[in-house]
Amino acid sequence: MWMISAFFLLFNENEVVLPYHFTTPVINAVSEDQWLISDYYGSGFQRVDGNGKVLQNVNFGRGEGPGEFKNARYIIDFPGENTTVVIGKHGDVNTFESDSGKFKEKIIRFLPYVGAVKWDEKHFLILWGKNVLDEKAKDSFILFDLKGNQVDAWEVPQPKWQEKFVYQVQRGATIDSERTAYFGSMEKPTLFVYKFKEKQQRIWDLKPPKGYQAPPPRTLNREEMINREKLQEYMDSFSFINNIFSVEGKYLVVAWNNAGGKKQTFDLYRFSDRKLLSSDNEVDGNIVAVSSSHVISHFTEDNSTKESEEKSVFRKYLLFEESEPGK
Repeated sequence: MWMISAFFLLFNENEVVLPYHFTTPVINAVSEDQWLISDYYGSGFQRVDGNGKVLQNVNFGRGEGPGEFKNARYIIDFPGENTTVVIGKHGDVNTFESDSGKFKEKIIRFLPYVGAVKWDEKHFLILWGKNVLDEKAKDSFILFDLKGNQVDAWEVPQPKWQEKFVYQVQRGATIDSERTAYFGSMEKPTLFVYKFKEKQQRIWDLKPPKGYQAPPPRTLNREEMINREKLQEYMDSFSFINNIFSVEGKYLVVAWNNAGGKKQTFDLYRFSDRKLLSSDNEVDGNIVAVSSSHVISHFTEDNSTKESEEKSVFRKYLLFEESEPGK
């Protein structure tokens, strides 16, 4: 009988060093040997191998022109269609040729939304999108093809984000192999779960991380909100889900920010029976992506030097001590 447990790598082993400085990296680990990576505050994206070698550098500039974008939130690859999709902050969607990086077309110009996921090899799903040109449009999950055509949609009412507290927000979005959508809740150790074409959310209660601290029972006043130190102190006072990831639609990784400046940790669940397979696995840095076998963290240097500004360091942590048979 095989078993799953976390396995940690020795400090500085299994690092990937890229010759670019990423402030807030946006990563899609297409495979163990290939990543797509951008920076939320930059422009363009790179395709790199598992050792950090840059295979492709796509950058048409930052703006609204052909191939230009800003504030990338998602990079999704469709190799069978020779298409890479980049979705920006305001739901603008650009497509590029996967093999050459050549700009293809801008298929969506503006669409308020909460998240996005790859649906299958020819479609992507916008989560809680809204067509601003239609006065009757409701918050919906909208399925698009790679030309930007809407091929399906179903109404899904949004929870009332930030009704009272700044931490009443969604943190991370993913889907499993059954096309069930999951959203992390920053307020509680729970996930919002939406089955295909169902409006009503279900709740998945998670095991809190070791040393869990609930959010404070008070909100911030305006003065505290605009004071960076006060706001950071407030956010550091409790534990919360930082992001969630699907591993090939079979497993769920939950990344936790821990109170008091403690290291981030991740938990590993199996979607099919919601079994917790491993928990409280510490990492250095900020968890930014997962591949089929690794959790990937972005490690920020303590000191800002010219050398550190010309590179970015990522660390890989194995998810499985032993792979599932046939995995």
